[in-house]
Amino acid sequence: GWNEWVAGRFLEWYKYKAERDSLHSDGMFVDEYNQEYSRDIEPMKGGHTDNYYYQMISYIRRFKGMRPAPASSGEKTIVIDGDFADWQDVQPEYRDTIGDTLHRDHRGYGSTHYADTTGRNDLVLMKVARDAESVYFYVQTREKLTPCTDPQWMLLFIDADGDHRTGWQGYDFLVNHTLQDESTTTLKQNNGNGWQWKPVKLLQYKAVDNKLELRIPRELLGLGKIGPVAFDFHWADNIQMEGDITEFAISGDSAPNRRFNYRYGN
Repeated sequence: GWNEWVAGRFLEWYKYKAERDSLHSDGMFVDEYNQEYSRDIEPMKGGHTDNYYYQMISYIRRFKGMRPAPASSGEKTIVIDGDFADWQDVQPEYRDTIGDTLHRDHRGYGSTHYADTTGRNDLVLMKVARDAESVYFYVQTREKLTPCTDPQWMLLFIDADGDHRTGWQGYDFLVNHTLQDESTTTLKQNNGNGWQWKPVKLLQYKAVDNKLELRIPRELLGLGKIGPVAFDFHWADNIQMEGDITEFAISGDSAPNRRFNYRYGN
């Protein structure tokens, strides 16, 4: 079930009677009785969050199967100069839901009022390129990027080793957490203790209109100069609470949605 946030107390339900069939003769609870006995996969704040949602996805994929991941294009050197023409033939394209930065302002049940104005840069399209020395990242938003001085601006999370047990929620590196200016940002590495990041190296980036590109030396990510390259990555903008993975589903925008990752490999 979905969106049945109801827990009703009944003396009689279907063929069951509380007095006869329930451990407690003064009532029975159905549907969302508690986390263990809930039949609703809808994510919740706190508690099981979106665990049931991802269990559902996992089993659907096992049942229906999945298309093979698209192959990446060959090695290519990208010049970080704000001229994005050299990205045109880079494949694959990673896409995100358009319009999910819409602000929320609506009355809820009783005196509850829901408001969320954190939607800012609407992430639309991402790409990755590589050569023997570097890995290059490209991201495009629906409208012009906000200033790089904005808090939590265009964060790039990288799971370089493919091991969810390392880093923060599996992410070993974080880019754009600290920016120096309009052309220099910082690569940070997780120290293995939750949301704790240490600076590794300054990186060159360029943002023009609604596009951004940056370069990371492969050796900094633990990727050799030869052989296949494989890693997961995730973009997020304007999260509100650092160290809380559910922010990917709540605040600003996240690509891909929620706790999913994009996977790059050759």
